[in-house]
Amino acid sequence: MDFMANGDPVISLDCKKKEVVGNFKNGGKEWDLKGNPKDVKVYDFIDKDLGKAIPYGVYDICKNEGWMSIGVNFDTAKFAVSNIRNWWYEMGANLYKIFQTN
Repeated sequence: MDFMANGDPVISLDCKKKEVVGNFKNGGKEWDLKGNPKDVKVYDFIDKDLGKAIPYGVYDICKNEGWMSIGVNFDTAKFAVSNIRNWWYEMGANLYKIFQTN
């Protein structure tokens, strides 16, 4: 709580469910022209060319704002740190101007 009281950034990093990327059958509804169905894959086996989407969310607890990054290669500590860095350069530095560096 001292960090929040001082106006310092307090964030939470969370990796969401990995999703297979591709044109797969989905139980939801999508409006399309009648008689013109879209071809989809029935089974959600991993497409080696497309891989999986790995969503990471950075949540700024103080500002109640979030940042989402999607990766497709690896779910590693390096990727997690990269997401925090990206959040800082794209969003955090603008919110916490006292920490800006040249």
